[in-house]
Amino acid sequence: MDSHLIKSGERHQEVPVIKSGERSQEMFEVSAHYYGDTVRRLFVTAAVVIVVTTPFVSSFLPVPVLIAALGALAIVIVAGLTNPRERWSAALNLVTATVGSIVFQYQAAIDYLVAAGNAPKLFMFTVDEVLAVIFMVAVYYSSKTFRVKFIA
Repeated sequence: MDSHLIKSGERHQEVPVIKSGERSQEMFEVSAHYYGDTVRRLFVTAAVVIVVTTPFVSSFLPVPVLIAALGALAIVIVAGLTNPRERWSAALNLVTATVGSIVFQYQAAIDYLVAAGNAPKLFMFTVDEVLAVIFMVAVYYSSKTFRVKFIA
């Protein structure tokens, strides 16, 4: 597998060119405003936080543990589908990040209201707030990529 250096504005990125028989994958330019890799890392981080903390907060979850596990799996699948060539990928990332931010911030607010003097609920509030912040940062970077793909 060969790799080539692509210059795009201020950023440089190596993009592999995979050769298979007579066909080779075309090189593509990655915009300086593409943040899909950052969003991918944020989604994987959020999924890891969900999977690692679920056993500790399972009795406080508003949904069955299976739903939490499937949600983490769906987030990782979206992260894996992130692609700088596809416009739908930018839209999917923005929708996923927005929904995650809303869901976890809403749950954090509910947890905070009942967390007074309840250490496990306080831990649940902290986890939900951390996830809300991760998804909020993902909304920011997803919207920057979305803007370039759809508006600019």
